[in-house]
Amino acid sequence: MKKTAIIFLIAAAAVFALTCFPCEASYAAEGKVLPPENVSLVCDGTDYYVIWEAGYNEGFVITINGANETLPKDCDRYLLPDCAAGKTYAVKIKTVAPDGREDSDFSEEKIFVIPLKLSSPENIAVSDEKILTFDAVNGALSYKVVINGVKIADGTTETSIDLAPFLKSSGGYLIKVMAQGDNEHVLDGKFSSLYYENEPELTSPANLSVCEIDGEVIVSWDSVPYATGYEITVNGNTQKTELNQADITDKVLVADDYNIKVCAVSDAGFKSSGYSEITYSKRVELSAPLLLASETGNRITWEKEEGASLYAVTLTFMGKIIDERAEYSDTFYDLTDALTENGAGEYVLSVAALSNGNYDYSDTAYYTHKEFCKLAAPEITLSGTTVSWNAVENAADYKICVDGRVVESNLGATSFDFSDYIAESKTYLISVSCNANGWYLASDAAETEYKNTVKLGTPDLTADNAVVSWTEVLGATSYDVTVDGKFYVNTAETSLNLGEALTGGKDYVIGVRAKADGYETGDEKTIVVRIENNAVDTLKYSTALLGNEDKHAAIIYVDGAKTGYKFDSDGYLVLPSDVKTIIIVLSSEYMAEKVANANETGGVVELYAEINLEESTYNANSDSFELKLILCEFVSWEIVADDGADEADFITVDGINYYYHKKTGGYMPFL
Repeated sequence: MKKTAIIFLIAAAAVFALTCFPCEASYAAEGKVLPPENVSLVCDGTDYYVIWEAGYNEGFVITINGANETLPKDCDRYLLPDCAAGKTYAVKIKTVAPDGREDSDFSEEKIFVIPLKLSSPENIAVSDEKILTFDAVNGALSYKVVINGVKIADGTTETSIDLAPFLKSSGGYLIKVMAQGDNEHVLDGKFSSLYYENEPELTSPANLSVCEIDGEVIVSWDSVPYATGYEITVNGNTQKTELNQADITDKVLVADDYNIKVCAVSDAGFKSSGYSEITYSKRVELSAPLLLASETGNRITWEKEEGASLYAVTLTFMGKIIDERAEYSDTFYDLTDALTENGAGEYVLSVAALSNGNYDYSDTAYYTHKEFCKLAAPEITLSGTTVSWNAVENAADYKICVDGRVVESNLGATSFDFSDYIAESKTYLISVSCNANGWYLASDAAETEYKNTVKLGTPDLTADNAVVSWTEVLGATSYDVTVDGKFYVNTAETSLNLGEALTGGKDYVIGVRAKADGYETGDEKTIVVRIENNAVDTLKYSTALLGNEDKHAAIIYVDGAKTGYKFDSDGYLVLPSDVKTIIIVLSSEYMAEKVANANETGGVVELYAEINLEESTYNANSDSFELKLILCEFVSWEIVADDGADEADFITVDGINYYYHKKTGGYMPFL
């Protein structure tokens, strides 16, 4: 069987009504098959498919968002790619006709939207005030709330709901919340659940009182019905009891006003009551001052106790008294002068309130201040790979680091040779710091940089006519190439074609040296290259019907064989003078665009078929031969059975078959 691609000019279009025939295949009145029916969207797990009812067919063409794809015979579904919630697909399908019939029209275009499956509400909670709250669900249009199987809210947009009207009885309640969508593009989520135990509140204890009996402080109150115990809080300290009284003596030892609170509790389904409160005042002997340090630690303060007027103050340094005040009226002591005079060490300040009238001498309070001094950083100098520094007062030894690595942790000397700790060609950071010594803290590190430079190696060179190659040099990132001692180019490659720079029939000295940041450039290695003359006679061809960019992408067949010849950047094709015929094959993208334009507007398209170079015309202005091309008028391609084409005689380029057309004497694409 013989096929060809024939070009027709369509003057006008006609619209025919479709008629269904009761036979194995259904066709429209003009012989077209009918398009697929019942085109719809289905979900299978996480995948979405377009499905349809497939009649008698030879396959289908589906259009997704304007892009066509051909499907095999009897296919009735198509997996949508890259599905995501909210993504929209415009879909239409046509039937490819069997038995030489005409393909169907496309089905009516349908718009499918991938629906969003809502999440379940999170962080469901009910407050003490019986307010239900939950996090808003992204994409949700409303919410449904169900309590113990009873719907109490449907379609609400609130995420905070008062449940007090619904929780009037004690006991447990199962609360469920669901995010709602429109059941088309946004689907309902699953229920989230919370179990809530509703507890009635006990009454607060009445007649709260405090009394002292035999040195003990007793708080008491009336019993509360249904209470199984009580919590007593004294100035924030809480204790529990099952009785309606409690001994709080150990909670009120210091002279102060005490806030006493009592609430009733239950383990039988009742909520704890509110607090009943009372204030109890107690007076005792003077207490030892509470010594507090300022933020800097140099100023020690204390509060004046009720009844206290004077204090006995003593300051010691490393166990030795350095200041003693028998009667001291201030409520602070500044250590600054003592720290300046004595330096690092342990200071202990003792303070006691003196007896005053009915108040007895208090216990002595102590405050310990440990003064640590930071050692000064050493001053360093660098000589070669030896770093030196001054001896720092109170420093016992030193730490040496190279690029953050500790190479000496306790060095007693004041110089160090770090040559054994560097190897790479890079800049190293050298640091020296004083180690902590008793009351003296480690110093800051003194730093300096040392640049270690390594020379790159030399490549080995080889040459193949104008192509020079060399071995890769470890560490190199590029190579300088010279021609007869003059710089030619810097390249990251390990070979270079010097054909454009070298003239035939001459010897050249080619040099290559390795380069890299942070390394010393390697020595140059040279090789002598001789370029022989190439006496091939050539002719130059051109065509003004294509842009240079399109011509450069063309594939050239010379005398029936595919070659590497290309149109140059100026739009010329240089070929040996003995070439007789050529075929110019353009890319499938270019031909598709040309055919599409002709389908829409009509006109002519240049078919770069088998060209006889002897028929080209010389153009003196460009010193080239203009190629003679075949022009064809058409609006579409079709396969017909005639004697114009030979099915077996074709070439394939970029996936397109180019058939030999006898009527025009050249190759034409079958699209």
